[in-house]
Amino acid sequence: KWYVVTVGRCTGVFYNWGYVSQLVSHISGNCHISFTDEQEAYDYYNGQKAAGLVKVHRNPGDDDSEFGPVESAIV
Repeated sequence: KWYVVTVGRCTGVFYNWGYVSQLVSHISGNCHISFTDEQEAYDYYNGQKAAGLVKVHRNPGDDDSEFGPVESAIV
């Protein structure tokens, strides 16, 4: 499965649910969806990004060393 995160600590297309769950857990309004086809996942993500619906949300205490700098959190 491919996982698309459009609202979370980092956004993009990912293959590992364990990592995705860290990106979206305890994030109010998180948004993620799964696809079986990689290209469909990228098409969906790029469409959401073009529509301005991709957002990074960090909670107080979220560590940049774990999730990377906010500036690079939108792929």
